Amino acid sequence: AVYQRRVREMVKTLLPAEDFDVEADCNRIRAAFSGVGSDEQQLIFILCNRSIDQRMEIAKMYKTMFGKDLVKHVKSETSGNFKEVMVSLCNSTPNFLARICRNS
Repeated sequence: AVYQRRVREMVKTLLPAEDFDVEADCNRIRAAFSGVGSDEQQLIFILCNRSIDQRMEIAKMYKTMFGKDLVKHVKSETSGNFKEVMVSLCNSTPNFLARICRNS
C-alpha cells in the first residue's frame, strides 16, 4: 500500500494534470511571491503536480503575462535546497542536465 501511494505521487509529475489552467497557475505563482517571503506550499503544490511540458508552458506564459523570467524570479525569492528544487522544476530537461554537469 505504501509503495502504491508513492508510485501514484510520482506519476503526478509524469502525466499531465487534468485540471491544468496555465494562466491560473501563473497568477497563483505570482501571488505566492507577493508580500514578505514566499508561499512555499503554493509553489510546491503547483510545480510538483504538473508534468514537465506543463511546467515549461507555465514558464513561457509567466514571461508573457508578467514580463519576468520564472527561473530568475524563483531564484530571487527562494533560497537553499528549496531554491535548487524549484529552479530544477522550472527548467527544461536539457537545461536541468546541463546545470547538474556544470555544478558537479
